[in-house]
Amino acid sequence: MKFDASEHPGCGSHQVIDAGSGRFQSNVVWENEDVIVAARPDLIKLLDTIRPTLAEILPALGFTDLISGTIVKK
Repeated sequence: MKFDASEHPGCGSHQVIDAGSGRFQSNVVWENEDVIVAARPDLIKLLDTIRPTLAEILPALGFTDLISGTIVKK
């Protein structure tokens, strides 16, 4: 399963960043907080499908380090 921004109403853009050394970061920009809340169950399902391929960051973090916030500068 892969993330297709066109399948998620309110998803403005999606980027995957290669941070080197086998590390990647995925950024998704949403129209507002309501659309990300609505999309969250599907996003968790997607993450659950790829979790077995991920390396653990730290025991306290597990396999992902999820963050969310508002854009402060474009």
